[in-house]
Amino acid sequence: MHRASSPRPGPAFAGAASADVTSNLTAWFKLDDNAATTEVNEEIGNVDAALNVNTSLRHSADCVFGTGSLSFNGTDSAIAPDNAAFRFDNSSFSISLWMKTEDTAADPLFKYTSGANYYLQMSSTMRLRINQGGTESQATANLALFTTGEWEHLCVVRNKEHMDGETPAPRIEIWHDGSLVGSVADVSGDLDNTSEMKFGIGLAGQLDDLGFYDCALSADEIEFIMDNGVGTPIPEPGTMILAGLGVLVLLLRKRR
Repeated sequence: MHRASSPRPGPAFAGAASADVTSNLTAWFKLDDNAATTEVNEEIGNVDAALNVNTSLRHSADCVFGTGSLSFNGTDSAIAPDNAAFRFDNSSFSISLWMKTEDTAADPLFKYTSGANYYLQMSSTMRLRINQGGTESQATANLALFTTGEWEHLCVVRNKEHMDGETPAPRIEIWHDGSLVGSVADVSGDLDNTSEMKFGIGLAGQLDDLGFYDCALSADEIEFIMDNGVGTPIPEPGTMILAGLGVLVLLLRKRR
């Protein structure tokens, strides 16, 4: 794993995640593809075709996980064809990615285009926008949190099951390096359409380890994915407890 500038080392197991959310992955782009690639592979197999990318997009050995990342020139984007992997209807979803940018005034990092859509955009702020039939929810985060030339983790969450006391209160959230930095009530609706997915739009920099989930990731799950990568199974809490007990037993035996 290459981390030119890791935000923080993090634990091997971040908290007690409630379940292994790798089963909730709908699409995963490791972005380890060969240099000068014109195709980017998706690992889960739910996206029927490889992404079609402009030849100016290129592989970089500078990455967070795996063997590489995908570099963008500030103009072109990678385009995935319409697929159910990106359609989340009126349900919860999360998107996790690593980003290194040379310009924090870029256009959308990713966009599910046209009609009912969602996108993550850098402009005067970092914005997660979800739009359905003119009804829009928009969470924002201060761009001062982001540093050019550094790898930073982003996770955006649409949590339709969020509870405010006893009342359902759906929210959309922006997480930066494991911390919640933007949150707003979600008033948007069904996102089921036939759009293509574009990512790297306007980005002068790199993306790595891009994962789409059909669930709202918890704080512990986001931290685990940030520290271990999208494709790493999250241990069940019982497994982690047993492992801890095993270590304790070994330590007690050594003291006898």
